[in-house]
Amino acid sequence: MRGYVAPEIAAATLAKALKKRQSGTESRILDVGAGTGQVAEHLQRMGFNNIDGLDASKEMLAIAKRKNVYRNCFQDVLGPRQPLNLNSNSYDATICVGVFTRAHVKAKGAMEEIVRVVKPGGLVCFTIRENVFLEEEYGYGRKMDELSLNMVWELVSVTVEAYHSTFDLAKCFLYLYQVL
Repeated sequence: MRGYVAPEIAAATLAKALKKRQSGTESRILDVGAGTGQVAEHLQRMGFNNIDGLDASKEMLAIAKRKNVYRNCFQDVLGPRQPLNLNSNSYDATICVGVFTRAHVKAKGAMEEIVRVVKPGGLVCFTIRENVFLEEEYGYGRKMDELSLNMVWELVSVTVEAYHSTFDLAKCFLYLYQVL
């Protein structure tokens, strides 16, 4: 066990921000890159139960379904090829942990999609591994700046957080944006 703490830290950050809003724990949340449901488990412990999960892996979603932490599970691929099979402006927030990292998902097409499904005024919370943030091939910083300049979203906060806590002490950037 590597002490994967990013799901808990990100869930706490999003939960705190949502609890300050009118919808609070009733907020409709999409966990993008849901995997086995770790983020949703933490959100559920904090009183959030209106959570959908999206992941490319059928096997990972099967594990998540057994945990009963999602209202709906969607198997889909986040990326530049095609939009997610979800309606625009459907969620109060999206959360994406462990997706923006080496050999996973590049920014182009993906960041636009995690914004598209969120209602104006809603939140987008995600991690980016510190060791890949500046790698040009992933385009994270460039895409985030573009979305800000085009007034798609506005930065609420960014912090440097632990990603793992046991063996490699890796760090990640934890971003929280508001959709405009």
